[in-house]
Amino acid sequence: MPRHDESLVEEALSAYETVIQAFHATTESHWLHLDLTITQLKGLFVLADEGALIVGRMAELLGIGKPAASVLVEGLVQLTLVERAEDPSDRRRTIVRLTPQGEELVSQLQHGERRLVRALLGRLAHDDLAALTQGMRALAATVADGLPDCHASLDGAVPRLSTSKPLPSTRTHSKTLDS
Repeated sequence: MPRHDESLVEEALSAYETVIQAFHATTESHWLHLDLTITQLKGLFVLADEGALIVGRMAELLGIGKPAASVLVEGLVQLTLVERAEDPSDRRRTIVRLTPQGEELVSQLQHGERRLVRALLGRLAHDDLAALTQGMRALAATVADGLPDCHASLDGAVPRLSTSKPLPSTRTHSKTLDS
């Protein structure tokens, strides 16, 4: 692993932290002003990823029961973020899809930071953008080699690269009580 001037590493970290704080200040307002539950957010993102779904499939993907999914959908319909339609092939099933307002919200939440970064990059001088691009490519290549296991290096030693596999997804199941 190459050794670097520690002051240069600290300067890079300081610049990184300044940029990240600016991103958070800009994007936090979108998240903090949402009046949605975590399950409602998950529902929106599932619909954005999967497209139109029947309520039963949405429940399955979210790890909740069909009654809870129906209540979830009703709340999102009331907020005009999703719309329901009868399944033409089976009138007993309901299809749920994002409304344009729902699509816009998900897009803002998913890509707002990317738009900000694009705008900032557009303001850089050509040479600065080229230098940043070269540095980001080098950092991306380092990440591709594996992320450091920083928790194992509490003694101040250089972090070693983690070879562990990612943790499996843990999906929790919510139960609802019928009134």
